[in-house]
This record gives sequence, structure tokens and C-alpha cells, in this order.
Amino acid sequence: MSRIDLLRSLVRDDAEIKEEIEGRILRGDLLLDPATFRVEVENGVVTVEGQLDVDLLPKLLDHVSGTTA
Repeated sequence: MSRIDLLRSLVRDDAEIKEEIEGRILRGDLLLDPATFRVEVENGVVTVEGQLDVDLLPKLLDHVSGTTA
């Protein structure tokens, strides 16, 4: 196994991260409509725009591994 193979197993694809946020987290875990948010992921950096109750922010971040506010 080369280093690049090891890194590939650890790095998540932007589309996979976006799908997790929109589908599993917003829709599934937080019971929110993903259409009311704009989710962008570029090189692993996530930007979520929209109206969210401030109390839900920690829950959102807890659901995505490797994220910080």
C-alpha cells in the first residue's frame, strides 16, 4: 500500500460530504428541509447558508466528523 492509497482512504469526496449534510443530517437527524439551505463543499471545506436555530448549530457540527465552527 502506497502513501497515496492510505490518504485516499482517509480523504472524503466533496460530493459525499455534501450528500451526508443534506440527506442524513439536515433531513434525517435534524428534520429540516435541505432546500432551505445552500450547502457547498470545496476541497473538504463546508459552507452552509440559511436560517437555523442557534441551538441546532452544535448538533449539526457534531454530526459531521472533522468539522468546527
